[in-house]
Amino acid sequence: MSPSEYPYPDDVRAEMLDLVPRGIGRLLDVGCGWGGFGHAVKERDPGVEVWGVETSATACESARGRVDRVVHGAFPDALGPDTPRFDCVVFNDVLEHLVEPGDALARTRPLLEPGGVVVASIPNVRDLRVVFPLVVFGRWQYTDVGLLDRTHLRFFTRSSIVELFSTSGYTTERVDAINLGLSERFPRASRAAEQLLGPGLNAFRTPQYAIVARPTPA
Repeated sequence: MSPSEYPYPDDVRAEMLDLVPRGIGRLLDVGCGWGGFGHAVKERDPGVEVWGVETSATACESARGRVDRVVHGAFPDALGPDTPRFDCVVFNDVLEHLVEPGDALARTRPLLEPGGVVVASIPNVRDLRVVFPLVVFGRWQYTDVGLLDRTHLRFFTRSSIVELFSTSGYTTERVDAINLGLSERFPRASRAAEQLLGPGLNAFRTPQYAIVARPTPA
């Protein structure tokens, strides 16, 4: 696979970095891509041991020079029985690509140290850039990247994200709207929608949610 065949950018994901607890010992970046996020974590906290797991062989080669260890394959089956536990497991725009995201989250629980945390970002299908073309023009147009990435297998709203984590055995501590940009890109439409919807507009101008969750005690 050439870089052009792996369309996802080498993104630091600065908006997700602050959600990773400081001072942790070991982090697993699921779908680590080119290793940009893991490298940013290590630059912020040099003492963190960062692992990555990634299905793209091309991206793995890049990531191996930037984090401590990279496993090529699909999560979690690619991880061997000698895999250590982690203080934080990160899913940056990964769960929506999985056939069974709930199963992936459930199988993450044994990989977490006591007190460990899951950090994730998930696209919001209620974003106006999806809803407006669907409702007005009847269009549901897949793209190479973005909210309707052609490799997305699951679609979520804020409430279904919380439900996903709850049914997978987690207590959600934070659900933050991130990468807000609708108001800046479509100021007139945004003002009109705000007059009509009031606070409810937020659900329609949020392309992604960031989640912090911990396993629910038995």
